[in-house]
Amino acid sequence: MFILPYHFSSRSFQGIHITTFHCLTLGGALLWKEDDSLDVVHDIVEPNGIYLASPPMWIKDIVFCEVDTKRTNLADQYQWEEIPLTDRETFCWRTYYLMSKGIGTVTTDWLPLPVEERLEPYSFQEIMDAFSQTSSKR
Repeated sequence: MFILPYHFSSRSFQGIHITTFHCLTLGGALLWKEDDSLDVVHDIVEPNGIYLASPPMWIKDIVFCEVDTKRTNLADQYQWEEIPLTDRETFCWRTYYLMSKGIGTVTTDWLPLPVEERLEPYSFQEIMDAFSQTSSKR
């Protein structure tokens, strides 16, 4: 299974909706992979000092874990900008900015995600599509 701890915030500015999405990755390029037999909360995230704001959500083989930013010390991991670009072993927070423009009740992508952007083994677009399913299940 792949584990994706994340937290996000949203705001609107001059008709543009901006979502800042932070996810914990390996080297900013790989998803965190663990054995399927482990309990995500008790065996993996909590022993690593990561506490969840809500129960984990499984979409395909990705477990989305919304991080409680008040209980979790986010500074325990690096930011992506702090590690060498070739490092694929260090846990770090990678930040993405998602922007859409709303006109009335219609919202369109204002700044589309680059097609080549990946968090292996998935494209970032696939991850965001799965993430949108977590919102509909809550």
